[in-house]
Amino acid sequence: MLFTTTISMKYARLIPYLICLLGVFTGFTLQAKTASDTTKTKVNSVKIDSNSHKGIRVICIKKYREDVGFEPNSEGINLYPGDYIMVKIDRRDLDTVRRNMSRYRLWIDGICFPNMSPHFINESEPALIFQLERDTAESSPWQLMYSNPNYWSFHHRVNVNMGTLTREYHNPDKKHQIILYTSIWWVPWVFYTLFILLLFLIIKYGRAFLKDTSLFSANGVKIGYKAIDVTDAEKGVINIKEIPYSLARFQFLLWLIVIFFGILHIWIITDVLTSPTGSSLLLLGISGGTFYLGKIIDTPAAGGTMTATEAVTDFITNNKQSKSLFFDMLNDGKSISLHRLQLLLFTVFLSCYFVMEVVGTLIMPQFDQTMLALMGISSTMYAGVKTTEA
Repeated sequence: MLFTTTISMKYARLIPYLICLLGVFTGFTLQAKTASDTTKTKVNSVKIDSNSHKGIRVICIKKYREDVGFEPNSEGINLYPGDYIMVKIDRRDLDTVRRNMSRYRLWIDGICFPNMSPHFINESEPALIFQLERDTAESSPWQLMYSNPNYWSFHHRVNVNMGTLTREYHNPDKKHQIILYTSIWWVPWVFYTLFILLLFLIIKYGRAFLKDTSLFSANGVKIGYKAIDVTDAEKGVINIKEIPYSLARFQFLLWLIVIFFGILHIWIITDVLTSPTGSSLLLLGISGGTFYLGKIIDTPAAGGTMTATEAVTDFITNNKQSKSLFFDMLNDGKSISLHRLQLLLFTVFLSCYFVMEVVGTLIMPQFDQTMLALMGISSTMYAGVKTTEA
């Protein structure tokens, strides 16, 4: 009996410690449960916010500051790049739109246009205001509108909607259709007419650009630009029509016209003043450098060593008169030159490719380094061999 009582008293001392451990365990359990409930509450709130964010209801779409009412147009609304567009939303979604305005993007025919985010919120409608901002990047969805353009219509009937970068707020019961014009139909035709007229004037009256008269002017020879100014050795006169055409001048003028055409054509069609690519400027620089080197090489041969009469007599005696455009550019003074033919072929080929790319895709083409090296080698060979020409 005494032994049993002693054991009971001994274990009775452990009871307070057991109660403390039980309390600590209970506290941790309650804290974990509270944290779990809090997490679930946050997750649920996020889901609620996410669901409300996904549920933006688009009522209709129209051109900003249009005089007509806010009614869907079965024929579509006429819009041009640069115009502002209003996306009317349900008033119940206005608070959600305010909180997430930076996340919204304009969608056209089921494709997100990442550069077109809302600029303003019209609180009274309510509506989001977007701008149809055109960009010329090769990866831009706008290329779907401008690549291989239809030069007879210049418009696309498209469906416009709103969404985020990854999700469109699709409503199968409603389609918001507009007619997107990429250009005013008559502008390209006026442009092409004026450009062809400019080319005609250059061909008819600007042939002197392709002829290097400084070679003869250095010897005091007078250049006649009128039909009555015939070539005469005694008078020291050479008519401009008899001076041969220069290959280097032709190359430089061709690239100048082609690049100018590309800039003007893209601007007329897209209303975006694009800049030439680095390779285009490099090709223009190569052609300009070739022209400059050729002029330096030819100058010593002319260099004021003869009188005007002697220079004109040498010009007539050695039969240096112009035969035709292509014969003059390929002739090295004795026969048709292979290095001149090479330079001319590559120049014409690349310029034609440049024009086709601009007309077909409305983008300035970017030539690779191998093609630029090829043009550089051809131009260098032309300038090097020119030092041995008669």
